[in-house]
Amino acid sequence: MAKLEARNVTKRFKKNTAVDGLNVAFETGRVYGLLGRNSAGKTTLLKLLTTQYLPDSGEVIYEKEAVYENHTALEKLCLFQDEVPAFGTSRIKHLLKMGKSFYKNWSDDTAEYLMEVFELKEDDYYNQLSKGKKTAVSIVLGMASGCEITMFDEVYSGLDAVARQKFYDLIREEYGETNRTFILSTHLIDEMSNLFTDVVILKQGKVMLNEEMETLEASVISVRGTREQLQMITGVEVLNESVFAGSVTRIISGTFNERIIAKYKAEGIEVKRLSLQEIFIATTEHDGRSAK
Repeated sequence: MAKLEARNVTKRFKKNTAVDGLNVAFETGRVYGLLGRNSAGKTTLLKLLTTQYLPDSGEVIYEKEAVYENHTALEKLCLFQDEVPAFGTSRIKHLLKMGKSFYKNWSDDTAEYLMEVFELKEDDYYNQLSKGKKTAVSIVLGMASGCEITMFDEVYSGLDAVARQKFYDLIREEYGETNRTFILSTHLIDEMSNLFTDVVILKQGKVMLNEEMETLEASVISVRGTREQLQMITGVEVLNESVFAGSVTRIISGTFNERIIAKYKAEGIEVKRLSLQEIFIATTEHDGRSAK
């Protein structure tokens, strides 16, 4: 199975280390949610994966070959953000023409369909478009590219709710019909969580968590009770703890089947399954898990 990998990658900007010895792999045919607080390193990582930035150390590998100066690999990878200043005063039709000339799996049908969906006109000048329309151009180019690994960095933030839903539907359709990989960097965690097959969470330039969604949802829970009650829970990792009115709430990571949960409840412990956003907050608010 093809993989896009960052191997021990570090990127510094003056005194700031944006990505710090990071190791992560993205496999073919998955939809990854790339999550992190502001300045966690998400955009830097995406630009490293597509050689828009070069690492200070480490390497980026796709299908066992270095990506840097590798045209064969780079034509299979693309990254689009909500606005692309380099598009400048170009007309949309010129951007479509450039996309078709670079991406070997380009689909005119997809581009034409999405132009209609987002009500774009080929003769429009990019720099005269609204933020939402610029975002739509990035989506058109990214989806029509046919790239094996397609990355979107917060492109949905410029869309209204209706347009975002159309985009989510497109991802589901494309993922269901092809073997493409999507990496979606976002702050809209709850809204987009049902798109993800996998989640990668960054903090301070390191991978704090890298799990399949199904595994993640089953392995992190919230428990609440007295300290004495919670002493029975052993062999788990505490991601977060809070105390209110003598009651202790812990978000913990481990293996929790129904028998174990029933055992906790029998001792008077309140147990709750968590949303992805709640897991994200617990993981990034404190030290969280070790990088994988």
